[in-house]
Amino acid sequence: MRTSKTVFCLLLLFLVYTGYGQVHWFIRPEGNFSLIRKTGNTGAYDVIIDNQPTRATITAGSAFNNKWGAGLSGGFMIPTAVKRLLLEAAAGVVMTNDRVRTTLRFISPGDPTRLEMPGARHITMEFDGYAGGFPEVVPSGNPVQSTAPGCVSQVYTQLNIGAKYHIFKKTALGLGVSPYLLVNSSGSRENYRTAGFAGQAKTEQMLNDRFALQASFTHHFSKTYKEQPYDVPGRKPKMQYASLGLSYYFN
Repeated sequence: MRTSKTVFCLLLLFLVYTGYGQVHWFIRPEGNFSLIRKTGNTGAYDVIIDNQPTRATITAGSAFNNKWGAGLSGGFMIPTAVKRLLLEAAAGVVMTNDRVRTTLRFISPGDPTRLEMPGARHITMEFDGYAGGFPEVVPSGNPVQSTAPGCVSQVYTQLNIGAKYHIFKKTALGLGVSPYLLVNSSGSRENYRTAGFAGQAKTEQMLNDRFALQASFTHHFSKTYKEQPYDVPGRKPKMQYASLGLSYYFN
């Protein structure tokens, strides 16, 4: 995170140099709704079943039941030399919630010409939580686990660095980047990537001189889960969520 700190310090110096008006400090509570896309990847691999090597088609799919979360941030906004353009920097905490259900399918046609090879198999595993693929040694039979999916909560700290442009007197559009750290998870923290960068698009509507509504969409560029040795390659889950916040400007 040393690079993030350097960028943040340079941004502060730039703001002080270019600002023509007073710095506007704010605090912003918000609610969010996670929007993680489901995944489904398929590939052919050499695995072991019944203590014998065989070739199999493996499909790994995860579906996310998205949930509500919350966040709180505070920072400042300052005008620049460009008319209607403002720069914004904030620090905050975000809690996201979701449920994930994973289905793994293993299909092997077998080889009737080789007696030592296992026969045709179709194995399905269903369980709560995320997995990107089968282990090298596939369990025999047709194990199916089925339980009520549990909610996973994650807490991030992040910096929000961006700019807003007023298209109308009280309406602004903005873009930003957010380096973040995962500080807590209700699941096993060892399974998650703990740092990364996110992008944010937002729109703000001033209600009066003190209050403003802000709607935003945040997308993490980094994958949510660490890759495992036998993950099926393909699209992996990335955190993303929509937020609605109420900003209060102190001055």
